[in-house]
This record gives sequence, C-alpha cells and structure tokens, in this order.
Amino acid sequence: MDSDKSSSVSVLVGTCDAEPYQKIWPLFDACFRKYWQVDCPVIFAGETIPVPGYETVLTEGAWGGRMLAALERVKTEYVIFFLEDYLLEKEIVSSFIYEQVNILERFKADKVMFDKLYEPGVYDLQSLGGELFRFNKKSGYLNSAQPAVWKTDYLKRVLLPDCSPWGWEIDLNSRTAAMNPTIILNNTGRIYFNFCRRGGRLEEGAAEFLEKEGLTYV
Repeated sequence: MDSDKSSSVSVLVGTCDAEPYQKIWPLFDACFRKYWQVDCPVIFAGETIPVPGYETVLTEGAWGGRMLAALERVKTEYVIFFLEDYLLEKEIVSSFIYEQVNILERFKADKVMFDKLYEPGVYDLQSLGGELFRFNKKSGYLNSAQPAVWKTDYLKRVLLPDCSPWGWEIDLNSRTAAMNPTIILNNTGRIYFNFCRRGGRLEEGAAEFLEKEGLTYV
C-alpha cells in the first residue's frame, strides 16, 4: 500500500432523522472538527434531512439499506464506520489511522476496532500479543458499530438492507460468525464518548462530557 494510507480510507457516519439524533449533530460536528486531523472523504448516511456541513447520502427506508446506499459512494479500500452519537474526545491523526490499516494488512483482517479492553464477558477475545486481541468466532458484537476501520467490501457483505443497528449488532451476529471473519481489537483506551444509548437514553457521564468539551445539548 502507498505510504499515504489516508488515500485508502474514508469516513462513513450513520444517522437518521429521529430525535434525539438530530440534536446530536452539532455535538458530533464540534468534536469531529476539533479532534479529527485526517484528510479523507467524510460521508453521512442520512434519511431525509442533510447533516449541515457534510456530504449526506439521503435514502429513506430501513437503516441497513441506507448504510448500503451510502457505501456505494465510498471509493476507498477501507472505511471508518461509526454512528453519530460516538463523539471524539481525543485527537485522531494520520499516523493513528495508518496504524489501524497496518494491523488490517498484517493480520489479513476484515475489521479493526480501536477501543478500551472491557471486562471479561463483553467480548470473547484471544490475545495476539501487546495491545492486540482477535475476536473469537463465538464472541458477541462482531458487528459492533463502535468506531472501527473496516474493509469496505466486507462491511457491505455483513450489512442487510432491512436490518436496524441493534438487530445488526445482536440478531445478525451468528450470521457474521458463520463468515469466519478476522476482527481485531486494538486496546487504545477510550478515545470517544458514546453519548446516547438505545431508546435515546443519554449515557452516564454525558453531563460531565459536555462540561469538559464546553458544549450544550438542548
């Protein structure tokens, strides 16, 4: 691969029209512009309302179909995929993305997540040495929508047009396991804050996060 690996990576952010997600867009924008230091295409997969300041692929229908439609705009070999309620809180520079792509290439992997190492029981992992772990086939959350670098073609294969984000993460896990993918966890520590949970419930610590970043959620 070319030494400038940013030319092989795009960002895709999934969102929808519903509250509270529209209200999170300004928070996402503020944190993304503050911490994201990588020059690469950034695309939102939306529903009917464009996300201000970003290229937005608008497609009505089920979540999975909208993500797949937006992925047709992704022309790079790798895509950094996550949802709008994952708010960056540490700087992301090109060398960090290069590291994730190098991990994908080294292990011929389909996906590398950059996250903290959770307590046992959240994931089923095998140590690869250092801060790298491979997801065992029987692990849950193979389809986790937490920020990760995916092979673009692989992400297209594991999405289904009629799936919801939560159904994809949980109900379709066994389907993904049958594909026997290579998924890596890079134990980087927490570099983002998951602001919102299923049903619009704010994550514990949301108020403290907003105060730290000088943001207001209305």
